Amino acid sequence: MERSRLPDLPLAEEDHELAADSFSALRAKGIRGSNTDFLMPGDITTMRLLNWPIRARRIAASLYFLALNWLMLAPAKTFEEVPEFFPHEDKLVHGGVFLALAFLVRWALAANDRRVRGWQWVLAALLLYAGSIEALQPLIGGAGRQFEWLDMACNVAGAGSGWLLYGLVRKYHARVSRSQ
Repeated sequence: MERSRLPDLPLAEEDHELAADSFSALRAKGIRGSNTDFLMPGDITTMRLLNWPIRARRIAASLYFLALNWLMLAPAKTFEEVPEFFPHEDKLVHGGVFLALAFLVRWALAANDRRVRGWQWVLAALLLYAGSIEALQPLIGGAGRQFEWLDMACNVAGAGSGWLLYGLVRKYHARVSRSQ
């Protein structure tokens, strides 16, 4: 029986230092393992992404927002050749793209881990955008685009989930960083 292998990813010196720090911190708490056991690519990638400079974060979030606007308002004929893998998959897509948008917006605003003032207004604007973009589709998107309540609900649910997900990821990494 053939086993699948994960691809070999290049590691930087800081990756090994992070693994060693994780090893020491966990060993002090009685958790055993090797440096390699604690060298989790997902953790390293996530920590690198969370620590981007604020300007790069805002550019990334802005580009995603522009691309999302284009996707949400493009004429229906743009998506005619996209295969459908299961019924109502577009609802999953709606939730997913707004989850990503909310995560990116919160990430772009969380400069240097300081509390963003007025975050309630940012969240409210994000939820309003998620709900209203669906209503704009038939007006701006042209032929073939129509308003669907379920799409709007998925947009809002995705945006709320992305906002909460960023908070959970941030808390996890803050806890890991404190334990090292």
